[in-house]
Amino acid sequence: MTVMKKKYSNAIIYRIDTIDGLYIGSTIHYQTRKSEHKHNLYNESRKDFKFEVYKNIRKNNGIYVISVYKTYPCNNNIELRKEERRVADELKSNLNTYKPYVSIQEQKKMKKLSSINYYNKNREKLKEKQRQYRAKKKLLN
Repeated sequence: MTVMKKKYSNAIIYRIDTIDGLYIGSTIHYQTRKSEHKHNLYNESRKDFKFEVYKNIRKNNGIYVISVYKTYPCNNNIELRKEERRVADELKSNLNTYKPYVSIQEQKKMKKLSSINYYNKNREKLKEKQRQYRAKKKLLN
């Protein structure tokens, strides 16, 4: 068994249930990850403090349950993230700030939507820059 396979042989998918929400996560070190969630919950200096799952738990007076959803022995992080994403979609998790895995097709689609939104939001500014560019180019020729 390779080092990578051994490392991910103990991988798990876990869930955090709150009164009105669900978070899905994955890890190869469950106890450590549980501890990290606990620290992120009330420590404002942690970068993850503002994540939806922690906001929701605080809103619900700290009531939550973290549990193993399933073990998922796999070969690498990508396989683990893909399964986490599949489970999150299947269970309709609503507290994950980021998607654990985004395919190349999804990335392209998101980039295109982002470009369209940027253009629509900044249309006049972009048109003015084009006018200035053309005028400057015309003067140089």
